[in-house]
Amino acid sequence: MRRLLVVLITVALIAPTSVSWSAVKAGQKCTKAGVIRVVKNLEYKCIKKSGKLVWSKGELQRFGGSIEPGSGRPATPSPTASASPSPSSTVSATPSPSPTVQLRSDYEKAFGEIERVYNSATPVGINFKFIISEDANKNFENLLKDAIEKSAKFWSSIYQPKGEFPVILGSPQNLKWVEDQLGRYGHKWADWDLPAIKQEGNRASRGDVRINDQSAITFYVIGNQYENPNVSTRSFISHEFVHSVQVSLFNSRSAGLPNWAIEGSATFFGDAIASIISGNGLKDYENLRKWSVRRNYPSSLALNSLTRDQLYEVVRSIEVGGDSKTCAEPKLVCYTAGAIFTEKLIADFGFDNFSNWWKLSAKKDWYPAFEEAFGVNLDTWYQEVGIPYIQASASQAIPEVSIPSPNTYNPKAKRITDPIKRWDATGSNAMTVFRKWGTSKLGEKPKTKIEYHFSSNFWKDVETVFRARFDSVVAYWDRFLDIQIPIYFMAGTKNDVEWICKLLETKDPQRRRAAGCIENETKALQESNFGPARGFDLTNGSANFYLVRFKEVEDSVGFKPRIEHEYFHSVQQNLLRSRFRTNIPCWFLEGGSEYFGLLTSVHGDADLFLKLRRATILGAPEKRKDGVTAQDLTNWINASSVAWQLAPEAWASNCSPFGQNGLYHDGILATEWLVDRIGVDGTLALTKDAAATSWAEAFEKKVGLPVKEAHRLIGEYMLKERLIAQENSWMSVVFCNNADEPGPNKTPPGCWFR
Repeated sequence: MRRLLVVLITVALIAPTSVSWSAVKAGQKCTKAGVIRVVKNLEYKCIKKSGKLVWSKGELQRFGGSIEPGSGRPATPSPTASASPSPSSTVSATPSPSPTVQLRSDYEKAFGEIERVYNSATPVGINFKFIISEDANKNFENLLKDAIEKSAKFWSSIYQPKGEFPVILGSPQNLKWVEDQLGRYGHKWADWDLPAIKQEGNRASRGDVRINDQSAITFYVIGNQYENPNVSTRSFISHEFVHSVQVSLFNSRSAGLPNWAIEGSATFFGDAIASIISGNGLKDYENLRKWSVRRNYPSSLALNSLTRDQLYEVVRSIEVGGDSKTCAEPKLVCYTAGAIFTEKLIADFGFDNFSNWWKLSAKKDWYPAFEEAFGVNLDTWYQEVGIPYIQASASQAIPEVSIPSPNTYNPKAKRITDPIKRWDATGSNAMTVFRKWGTSKLGEKPKTKIEYHFSSNFWKDVETVFRARFDSVVAYWDRFLDIQIPIYFMAGTKNDVEWICKLLETKDPQRRRAAGCIENETKALQESNFGPARGFDLTNGSANFYLVRFKEVEDSVGFKPRIEHEYFHSVQQNLLRSRFRTNIPCWFLEGGSEYFGLLTSVHGDADLFLKLRRATILGAPEKRKDGVTAQDLTNWINASSVAWQLAPEAWASNCSPFGQNGLYHDGILATEWLVDRIGVDGTLALTKDAAATSWAEAFEKKVGLPVKEAHRLIGEYMLKERLIAQENSWMSVVFCNNADEPGPNKTPPGCWFR
């Protein structure tokens, strides 16, 4: 998201503050000596003249040369080559001297690389749909259409969107119209949009890219008094197009990369591409580069006011989450430091390696992907290359600030890259339970007899996968108990609703009415991305059935753990018999099935288990409010400990007031706590005992605690694990929809993080 202030190109990640500067003219009165303002690419400085503070004559400057870190002064020419990225495995407590940075040669090289890519790129025919209000700023409209198409040309090697590409342009006087256009694509204002736009008034300059299950859109709100040099405006527009590229890779506006690579990279590419489009090339880039680094100073953080050690800590703190006021306004580190980091990486490694880092990060955590793409550990690069380059660049842009002396630098240990060891280091208890109980194996044959039914329309290769998965999960539970009821497995395509409902009726004619089943499952098929998955308790047996929308579910992580989840309902039914649903709490009915479904669907793959577990905890459409407490979660489990009840004439339950989303997404943590305390065998024994007495009585006997005390501990556990999941977005899973047709949520073919 970007907001322009005079020539500065600014981006708001969160609710931004607004800075309004009145027109500056040479000779006019100013208030503080040394303050610099830029208007239309001219720099004005507040100076003392004839005893008065006035603005100097505006000058257009070019900036070059190299800066000696630690001094704020130009470096003495040296034949020494610029610092190159080389990994270091030692950690020393002795401060190291700062390397000399050849600044101009580096940024010229980076700009030249962007120019090379642009000139070799082929224009692409993207279906831009420009949605322009009648009172839109006409100059911005003209620049928008030109700059966005030329930006698309630059990115064509990795981004060629299919379908409609909506671009909305409105004015501050017509915000209801903009809101209506956003609403057409399922979007709405962010909390900070309207206050900031109204504060900026006719000078407003706001743009952003938004994404949801329905679409990705770009929008701008530009005031009629918005005036900036064309090159700055083009940079603003190109910046937002970079976010469209990122969204296409990660299906998220804020995931998949460290924050500095999201906003800072957009700043660098925006400045460089705009300078190429302008025709002035390096001359414009030098000026935009300086003011991107200097942006909003002195209210922003002068990066050369910190030592190398301090800069390292600041950069680490805003990689993921962190203090948003440091990442965005007022300190703006994600934008200023991020643009410099990106420039240095492009200069040293080229665009192809840089874009490869992004592509790799769409499949794995960005931290190890960095080392794979560039051949150097990120922390080593920060300390030995990136941060000295930041200090040099900031000293050039903000010469009135000197780098602290001594410019301390104590090498830091590398981060753990093994995902399992890294997760263990968070303090999570997830792997303790998994290591003991997560041992399901594909290829294992069950003792329990299974009656399989597949429709004639069903895909043979998917049938093979489904059989193997169901055999595996049944064999897992055969280790713990004897299943004494008939088990039916039924699968059909989206065209087999009538077939599967009539088949169900033949297995339980007393309870299953085909007509009602057809109506219910047809509706469920329309509402589900993959198709309904059910576990039904029959009068004499248990049926697991699936209506599958498309064959790609066979290798989709989005379909895990549906088969394994539904079979745990058969396990529950086998243990509880006639008391199934009525003698277990809602949270365990669904949360238990979801947890054991995850545990058994990954077949010993700990990394996939942790990713799916985290996605499940945080993936509920109705997410927990910010600031949820352990008491909130304790209250939830107290309330959801009522039993499922079947209404006389409908398949309804009194669990619904507590939310199916919560029952799945919160219930897995409550189940995990239970399994950690009494084991899988103990949990099964508790379930069986509940049939003879009650859940509460059996629970207290098996757990060894009063229900109230146990629920308090569960609430604390749920909060701890939820916070760990929130704070460690690197453990994200890539969900893919490879179907030819979108689902009912209009999720397009492609991949996204959760």
